[in-house]
Amino acid sequence: MKLLLLAASLALLVVPGMALRCFKCAVSTSICVSRVTCDENELCYSRNRTALGVTVYSSGCTEKTKCGQEVTDTVAGISYTMMTNCCDVDYCNSAAGLQLSLLSLAPALIAWVTRIL
Repeated sequence: MKLLLLAASLALLVVPGMALRCFKCAVSTSICVSRVTCDENELCYSRNRTALGVTVYSSGCTEKTKCGQEVTDTVAGISYTMMTNCCDVDYCNSAAGLQLSLLSLAPALIAWVTRIL
């Protein structure tokens, strides 16, 4: 019985690990809900930046060599330079800390609707 348990434990060590899974979205101000599975040489990444009061972010899989590098993306004619932050645990790039809070958007939305009416 002990030998069977030992063999099963060793088999678990030999089985290839599962691929890293991450949240994915293009440069956007919307909430990220898409998911992606990374290739062997990739890690999860997240980027965020605020300019002119608007926070944009992106996330997904990136090559390990791009971690810690700055990239520049353009959204609605505004260029954002963002640092690529990487992590190596499933869904570690959650945009929860990067997203605009819906509560913070409420006053702006009310002001906009009031102006239209």
